[in-house]
Amino acid sequence: MSRISDIDLDEIYEFAVVLGKRAGKLLDDGWRDRAAGRHDLEHVEKANAVDIVTKTDEDVEAFIKTEITSRFPTHQYVSEGRTTPRRMVTLIKSELCRRRVLQQRLLEGLFDR
Repeated sequence: MSRISDIDLDEIYEFAVVLGKRAGKLLDDGWRDRAAGRHDLEHVEKANAVDIVTKTDEDVEAFIKTEITSRFPTHQYVSEGRTTPRRMVTLIKSELCRRRVLQQRLLEGLFDR
């Protein structure tokens, strides 16, 4: 399994910038199409009065997830709209625990000499 230290952070950064621009273009095209009447507004779902999810939102999220999991298959994908709070806490605790173990091993290696 890849660890973040094994991966070129510059590569991840460049990938994220390009992906963000591509996703932004999809969002921009989506609202422009809706404003021009080229999209059926039936696709708008409302979880409550302030939480609106459009078909474009769902399409962009699927696009981002597909791109990330294709490029970095060992990475976890966490989505604000689709990941439960309990799952997020579990992922964060798992990562913090992994980092503590790595930190402890590093310290042991430094002081065992």
